[in-house]
Amino acid sequence: MRSNTEAATSTKAESSRASGHLRRSVFIYEQLKDDIGCLRIEPGRRLYETDIATRYGASRTPVREALTRLVREGLVEKVGRAYVVKTYSVQDVAQIYKIREALECLAVRLAVQNASDAEITELGSLLQKMNAAASVEDLNAYLRLDREFHLLIGRYTQNHFLEAELRTLHDKVAIIQAQWRPKVARFPLLHTSHERLYDAIRRRDATIAEAEMCYHFQEFMISLNTIS
Repeated sequence: MRSNTEAATSTKAESSRASGHLRRSVFIYEQLKDDIGCLRIEPGRRLYETDIATRYGASRTPVREALTRLVREGLVEKVGRAYVVKTYSVQDVAQIYKIREALECLAVRLAVQNASDAEITELGSLLQKMNAAASVEDLNAYLRLDREFHLLIGRYTQNHFLEAELRTLHDKVAIIQAQWRPKVARFPLLHTSHERLYDAIRRRDATIAEAEMCYHFQEFMISLNTIS
C-alpha cells in the first residue's frame, strides 16, 4: 500500500503531465490555425495525425485534440481517417456573412451604449490607419486592420459571450480572405462605409450605427455576387 507521500508525489506527477499535455495541444492548435489562415496549409489539404505528431514531436493525443478543436470551429473537416482544411464556396461565404451581419449589428448597438470616450478615440485612431492602408492599396494591412476594427467594437460591447462568438467568426473570415486573396483584391475597399460607421459611433447614435453596419455588409454581399 502506498504511503501518503508516494500518493501525493504520483498525483503531482500526473497533474504535471496533464498540464504539459494541454499546453502541447494548445500550441499545435494555434500553429495549425495560423498556418491555415496564412495559406501555408492551403484549402483542401489533407492532414494526418501521424504526420502532425512527427512534425511537432508529440503523441497523437494532443494532435487529435487540436484537430478536433479546429473541426468544432469549422476550419477543418473530418473525412475518413484524414482531416481536410475547409474550402469555402460562395454559398458558404454568403451564409457566414449573414450570421456576421446579425452579430455585428447587435455588437455595434451595444458598443455605442457601453464604450468609453477613450475607446471611441482608440477606434478613430485605428480608422486613420485603415485609410492610410487603403490610400496605398496595401490590402494585407487593410484586411488586418479591418479585423481589428470589428473586434474592437466587439470588445466594447462589454458582452464577453458576444465577443467570443465574433472572434470565432473572424477566424473563418480571415481564412476566407486568404483563400480568395486574388478575388478579394478586386473588391472595392469599403473604407468610406467604415468612416460613416465610426461617425455614428462617435456621435453615439446607436440607430444610425446599426444601420451603417448592416449597409456595410450589404455592400460586401453585392461585391460577392460579382464573383463567377
